[in-house]
Amino acid sequence: MQVEVKYNLSMTSEGYWRFQAWVSQCGDDDDPNIFVHQLLPVLSNKDESNVIFVDIASRHDMEEYPADTPANGLSFFRKRFMDISVQDSLEMQGAVNLIERDIKLLTDTYEVIT
Repeated sequence: MQVEVKYNLSMTSEGYWRFQAWVSQCGDDDDPNIFVHQLLPVLSNKDESNVIFVDIASRHDMEEYPADTPANGLSFFRKRFMDISVQDSLEMQGAVNLIERDIKLLTDTYEVIT
């Protein structure tokens, strides 16, 4: 599996670090939807979004979770981008490192198995 991921890191007006990542290129037969999101139940009319980024897909997730929108009663699905905000710069650096590590694990898994 070959994917190229681009990143954008910025500061919001509320003082949060915003980290965005997206698959900008991938191999011809590769699925670019590597970012797992979860559809949460709406608890009140104050909830702005009930979809959150939760993880980088594993090989199993790539086969199990649908792309773009939830289906068949699953609350998890995959997209080609993610967008998170955190307040602490150390937490942001940790998130960036984990995301980079998990993307490498995913692509390495495809290289070993295929």
